[in-house]
Amino acid sequence: MPKRLRYAALAIALIAALMWMKHEIDVDRCLDAGGRWDNGLGECVQAPASGSTAV
Repeated sequence: MPKRLRYAALAIALIAALMWMKHEIDVDRCLDAGGRWDNGLGECVQAPASGSTAV
């Protein structure tokens, strides 16, 4: 495999690993804050305050 192709593959793998780690950190922060991670939305959903009614 040519050197440039090898370096490109290594760079892509490194970027993918960093993106996965950022996602895991975001999920952990959400759960620590008492929220729920929604995979469909890709974001943290906070639970409604106790005593409130959903409309």
